Amino acid sequence: MFSKIQEAVRLVNQKFIQSFRVGTEYRVQDLRKICRFLEEICRERNIEFVRGHGKHKSIEQRYLELFQRYLERQTTYDWHTASFQGRNNYCKTDPDATFMHMKDDHMRNAQLKLGFNDPSATADSEYESEEGYSYLREEGQQLYIKLQTYEKWKKRSFKQDIGKWENMGYNQESDTYVCHAGKELRVVYLKSSAAKVGLR
Repeated sequence: MFSKIQEAVRLVNQKFIQSFRVGTEYRVQDLRKICRFLEEICRERNIEFVRGHGKHKSIEQRYLELFQRYLERQTTYDWHTASFQGRNNYCKTDPDATFMHMKDDHMRNAQLKLGFNDPSATADSEYESEEGYSYLREEGQQLYIKLQTYEKWKKRSFKQDIGKWENMGYNQESDTYVCHAGKELRVVYLKSSAAKVGLR
């Protein structure tokens, strides 16, 4: 792109008898200066800007639009370069993310690669258990575990199922649920089971 910019600058200097330069260090500032000059020329000459098929753009409008495109692209390039922060790559959607080279497993299978050095992760709903929650609390971690019933809760059939406790009213004072028929449902018995890690 730099060679195209240099050629366009040469043509502008020739056309308007100027001595603009675009250096490698201050490209954005230099391009902005040329854009301001061309805007001023368009104002002085009362150039009417046209758009669409069949309309003939003036040379001033063409040059101005060309340098505005160059300025926009150069600004984007500079932002991307700054986002590298000394690295040789980065993710456009998440600039803080880091790509890591990962070793293949013994079968040369990319599916089973292990990831290390994970500062944050979102767990699958399979990990939604009291054991998982206890471990994360002990480690002082923030919880980001999707509920097992999350996808079911979004379905209309689940929301309309009157037998589900999630769809019943709850009375906190009496610790009872109220069914769709208006009857109170009380606790009949409590059941506990021991987990592998000793939780009950």
